[in-house]
Amino acid sequence: MKTSIKLFVFFVILTMAVAACTPAATPEAVSEAPEEVAEVVVEEVEEVPEEVVATEEAEPVEEPAEKTPVTVLSMGSDWLLVSLWDSATGEETPLLQEFEEKYNIDVIFAGMSEDQARQKAMLDLSSHTAQYDIMTTDAWSMATYAGAGYLMPLDDLMNNNPDPDFFSMDDYLPASLEADSYEGKIYAMPLYTFGPALVYNKALFEQYDVKVPETMEELEEAAAKLTLDTDGDGKTDIYGITMRARAGEEPTIDSTGMAWAYGGTWFENNAHTAEEIRAQKAKPTVNSPEFVAGYEEYAKLLQNWGPPESANWGWVECMDSLAQGKAAMHLAASSAYWYTKSTATINPEDIGIAPAPMGPGGHRMMNFFDMALAINNDTKNPDASWLVLQFLTSNKVQEAQAAAGITALPRISLVMSDALKAKYPEEDLQMVLDTLKESEPEYMPKIPEYVEICEILGTAASEVVAGTKTAQEALDEAQEQITKIMEDAGYYQ
Repeated sequence: MKTSIKLFVFFVILTMAVAACTPAATPEAVSEAPEEVAEVVVEEVEEVPEEVVATEEAEPVEEPAEKTPVTVLSMGSDWLLVSLWDSATGEETPLLQEFEEKYNIDVIFAGMSEDQARQKAMLDLSSHTAQYDIMTTDAWSMATYAGAGYLMPLDDLMNNNPDPDFFSMDDYLPASLEADSYEGKIYAMPLYTFGPALVYNKALFEQYDVKVPETMEELEEAAAKLTLDTDGDGKTDIYGITMRARAGEEPTIDSTGMAWAYGGTWFENNAHTAEEIRAQKAKPTVNSPEFVAGYEEYAKLLQNWGPPESANWGWVECMDSLAQGKAAMHLAASSAYWYTKSTATINPEDIGIAPAPMGPGGHRMMNFFDMALAINNDTKNPDASWLVLQFLTSNKVQEAQAAAGITALPRISLVMSDALKAKYPEEDLQMVLDTLKESEPEYMPKIPEYVEICEILGTAASEVVAGTKTAQEALDEAQEQITKIMEDAGYYQ
């Protein structure tokens, strides 16, 4: 019995031991998955492609920055910057498009006639509305604009922030650089310039055996011989000469150039800067015998041998008349040479150029003009405007202007460039350059009151040509008006 009990106890203990040592199947299978499966899962998480993650976390793509607008008031819009845009269609050339894309600038040209551009410029500058960032200005209005603080001085920008791709002061004609300065500071960059010249129809001179005039007497003789009735109907078909005489500022650059040839000056002792006029207390002299004689000659030429509409003609009408073979000569600016050859309906080879005739006062009939670009002092985009200004006046752009046939360029090398030699006789180009080098810009004063006085003297010329006043009457009135302007400005205190 004791033996049976002991055996029973032994079997119970043995059973409990076995049960304790046997693992539970289900929990162990879940918690202890094979190591290689776990590793595969980890590798798949770590090696998710980067582009998938980037797509999920990418921020919205930014739109390209809006182009900075720079508006340019362009004078003489159909030709002044022909290498950059077509004023008739507004279409930009690849040269301009390339610049705009590279620098993210939108260059907007506001092109208009010369008289409109002057009015718009003065209104915008004086009202400080900054409608235009860059203005077309010139040698003579420079003192008016700069003296009033309307233009941004360029000296610091030229010295400290020139763009190496565009900026260069090399090879500029000295007269152009001087024209774009006022009281020791530079306010503009030259773009287009010309001196005095006689542009004429060579075929007519040869056909009628007329000598190219060198003096005022010879000019009258040539004009008389070449005022022609070619079909015998008693009406003039070709006029001997054209010059501007439309009322306003336009003819002053020419009419007072004729006065200069006769010894006339705007002020006593030819004081032609504000400083000189103040220091000398120089009074106006526009009704002097010499000045009057110049206006009389101007009117005589047009009244006798010019178109009947001369008192209402401006530059465009004069150019068209010569280019169409309706006039034998145009006396004023060397720029008439390239323009009439480019627009001629007659044979362009018949257009020639010669020095302006010499007057009895010891000077040639004078004409000087320098068209330039300046930055509005009120511009809201000065940095972009400075870059655009450098581009517009760069060698690259002016070379393109030369390729278009424009000779009135302010760089000596471009006037004599291969591009222009391919279009015009080299001796004609040398003549263009000589007129620029021999110009006498001091024939008109560079003073802030110029714009106002210019209007008075241009209107006086128109009145004399129209015959509504004698030269003495018109210039006596001008003398009185100009004297008051100068007195009011404090020159004689």
